[in-house]
Amino acid sequence: MSEAALAKYESSRTYPNLQVAASLADYFGVSIDYLACGEKASVISVDGLTDEQVDLVTEKVLDLDMLRYYPAIRNDKRALEMIAALASHLPDIGVIGEIPYELSLQMMLYELDPEKEIFSEDERALIEEYALQFRDMNRSRELAEHICYQEEYGNQDVAPVVIEARREIQQKKEEHLQQRKR
Repeated sequence: MSEAALAKYESSRTYPNLQVAASLADYFGVSIDYLACGEKASVISVDGLTDEQVDLVTEKVLDLDMLRYYPAIRNDKRALEMIAALASHLPDIGVIGEIPYELSLQMMLYELDPEKEIFSEDERALIEEYALQFRDMNRSRELAEHICYQEEYGNQDVAPVVIEARREIQQKKEEHLQQRKR
């Protein structure tokens, strides 16, 4: 390579073609990224990793199982809402691990009401309390859908469902209280 060509590359008046860039990178023992950007590229070896581990390293999956180790996040309703919104906005990213029940609940609520325009604060609180008392996502989803789709079910059909849910919650609380007294 001539000194004139090298001077043009160094002053950014011209750039080497890919073949020359590869030769320069090889000669200096750096990556082409380093030549172009001046930063060392992070290289992670995936030798010996399982497919699932490779997906984690390459950020193709979101491991929600890690929430068990962070009670400050797992117990923060706002953080769970944000994670639920994030997971729903990343359709190309897989979700692995055991999803905490509280996050499943927030993901279900986000799916039904992503803009937080359908459920009132009281309705959302009722659904959350119902879900946490009974730990039954199917029943909780039924309640949420009745409230969410009031127009389809008819307001008069939703009111008894809400009243029944409140009665069931109260009954469950009384059962817990009786068990504590024993």
